[in-house]
Amino acid sequence: MFHLLTYYAEIHTIYLFAGTMCLDVRLEACYTEYYHGQCTNPLSGVFSRMLCCCSSVGKAWGGGDIGTSRCESCPRPGTQTHQELCPKGVGFIDRKDINECTEFPGMCSNGRCKNTVGGFSCKCNQGFALDENGIQCIGELIFSMKVELKDDYCLSGI
Repeated sequence: MFHLLTYYAEIHTIYLFAGTMCLDVRLEACYTEYYHGQCTNPLSGVFSRMLCCCSSVGKAWGGGDIGTSRCESCPRPGTQTHQELCPKGVGFIDRKDINECTEFPGMCSNGRCKNTVGGFSCKCNQGFALDENGIQCIGELIFSMKVELKDDYCLSGI
């Protein structure tokens, strides 16, 4: 039996009490980048901490605006904290494979997303390449340079 508990602090947090443990059921932003305490590159939508951090996509999770101090890095795989959050390992929740292609809207935009056991892969459409995070297909930049050589650098009589 679940009992709904609320905790009021700086933010409104909701937990479900299930017997002897509390489950965090908040839905917040999932970020694909976390550097020096700053969360950047949020995915579209809101997600549970477990979905964000147990997937192969999320690097940080938390509320509000980009760069907010309320975000936190996802626990590193192999740590006790990660084991507690994701007991089956990266890419799994409750012993089930996470389908990143359906759980995260816009995954592999401008391409095709293929769910794999414990992860996913993107195949980009022609003219697009995978971004540095491996989750979006972005337009390739095609540069063309025209070089003109002029023969007027020589002065006659020298």
